[in-house]
Amino acid sequence: FSTNQSSCIIECCDAAEMWFDPQECYIRDVMSVPARTDDVMTRDDAIESWNNLESAEKDRWMAFSRTQLQQQPHIRDRIIYCLRENPYQTSEDVAENIGNWCPPSTIARWMNSFSDISMYLTIKTPLP
Repeated sequence: FSTNQSSCIIECCDAAEMWFDPQECYIRDVMSVPARTDDVMTRDDAIESWNNLESAEKDRWMAFSRTQLQQQPHIRDRIIYCLRENPYQTSEDVAENIGNWCPPSTIARWMNSFSDISMYLTIKTPLP
């Protein structure tokens, strides 16, 4: 079975390294927080905010990045395990079950990249 998601963070370590770059994680985080005013944080504002962070705060984001990257080699198997346990889960449910390691949309795209995900689950990953 081949996947057309060769740059998907679930399958590709290089893609995961780009996704979990500490600065990118910080930018996604601050841009996802609803503003208290009508101002919307732009990507440029988020980058400027990153550049002004104290080193201890940047260290925290670097540690978060390392932790996420350490999980990458196991994420595919965790997703498959979740689906084998309950094949009726939505991608949102799976994302929650793997600690929101990646967005539900990434899981859905990855699953849809296989011609037959049910066959993939049966053949590719026998239960221990």
